[in-house]
Amino acid sequence: MIKTILFDTDGVLVRGGRFSDHYAEKYGVPTDITGRFFVTEFKSCLIGNADLKEKLLAFLPEWQWKGTIDELLEYWFQSENVVDTKLTSQIFQLKQMGIQCYLATNQEKYRTEFLRNQMGFGDLFHQIFSSAYIGFCKPLKLHNISIS
Repeated sequence: MIKTILFDTDGVLVRGGRFSDHYAEKYGVPTDITGRFFVTEFKSCLIGNADLKEKLLAFLPEWQWKGTIDELLEYWFQSENVVDTKLTSQIFQLKQMGIQCYLATNQEKYRTEFLRNQMGFGDLFHQIFSSAYIGFCKPLKLHNISIS
């Protein structure tokens, strides 16, 4: 009998697309410009070795952002806030059956807290395992495994 299930966030539970794509569409800043941040500085934020707000400040002029860093994060997190409600209903049912449900995710600390508090994942899951608090990321690409 299954006792525990780990769920992923982006692309599984949250299907809001990539922030860089949303930003490019709304503000006309190409994804190769925003992408530079994600392949360099963002990695240290994901494992809790750097603060996202501090690292982003250097990129704001290049991104042509006119607001505050907090306003940027609010836009970012809201732009990806599209929850698979069918899956959340199934998770609730699994919990009622006594199955432990956890979120295992590669996130920096501010989005982790957004997921926990604003998106309600703190109530949905028994616990959230975030790379920012664990200190390492899970693999970004996993092999498909079939369980019969």
